[in-house]
Amino acid sequence: MFSDEITTTDAFLDMPGGSQLLYFHLGINADDDGFISSPKMIMRAIGASDDELKILYAKKFLLPFPSGVCVVKHWRINNQIRKDRYTETVYTKEKTQLFIRDNGSYSFNSEGALPVPRGHFLASGNKVATVGRPVVAVVEESIVEVSLVKESKDKHGEFQNVLLSEVEKQKLVDQIGANGVDVLITELDQYIASTGKKYKSHYATIQTWARRRINEHVKEIKNKPNVVAF
Repeated sequence: MFSDEITTTDAFLDMPGGSQLLYFHLGINADDDGFISSPKMIMRAIGASDDELKILYAKKFLLPFPSGVCVVKHWRINNQIRKDRYTETVYTKEKTQLFIRDNGSYSFNSEGALPVPRGHFLASGNKVATVGRPVVAVVEESIVEVSLVKESKDKHGEFQNVLLSEVEKQKLVDQIGANGVDVLITELDQYIASTGKKYKSHYATIQTWARRRINEHVKEIKNKPNVVAF
């Protein structure tokens, strides 16, 4: 969900820690085209200030619209969403005002850029999908929410304590990457083996631990400005 091509740049790391944290939260809450409907609500929910949001606009990590909606400028660098998991933004009017550059970044400037087309405009098979979008499966020409289908769960980890369905594991890989999933599966597997603790959903637990890691990294950035973000 966040590319180190963006989060390890001097421009990003030179921002206050609060602006960096706000960027992560806005990215998590963006739709599949990178649009955020209520940036100020998210800002207030995490205790960020107006100035920290203004910095993201000034540094062009966010592009604002008169409607109050904003879009993550580098959304297509941070996220490449598979066609079968993509839902177009409802902010199509704002989307038509954007252009896209060769590197995938959004711009209001048409010079050296192309208009952003409607719908999904990346080749299928890309590796990252956003959080919170329902995955659907086509069954005998009808669309069925996967969440309504009873799925078998595979055992993972050295001690075989972590239970995830194929869909759940793939969604985690899409959200935090294969390496991140492997690390958290190992930690959860060992923790259950050593403590005997039970969880209602290992999928939800790994998501929670992943979000916690993001917050921990941002706190490190606040305390040690020279630490490189992931």
